Amino acid sequence: MIKLLQNNRRWIGLASVLGGTGLILCHYIDYGYTAHFTMPDHGIVGMILVIVGGFLGIGKPGANTKPS
Repeated sequence: MIKLLQNNRRWIGLASVLGGTGLILCHYIDYGYTAHFTMPDHGIVGMILVIVGGFLGIGKPGANTKPS
């Protein structure tokens, strides 16, 4: 499972950034384009997904993999 995550972390990061952006967009449309922070809220969850996805996606590809 860890090897699968390491090999596909860029795709996982991209998917979580896109999903988080969708949740944030849905939040602002549903609540009339206002920013409010209540827990748990899909706007907060979207922000967390965007941040985690950004951290997963940074770095050089193959930098943490062992040469074969």
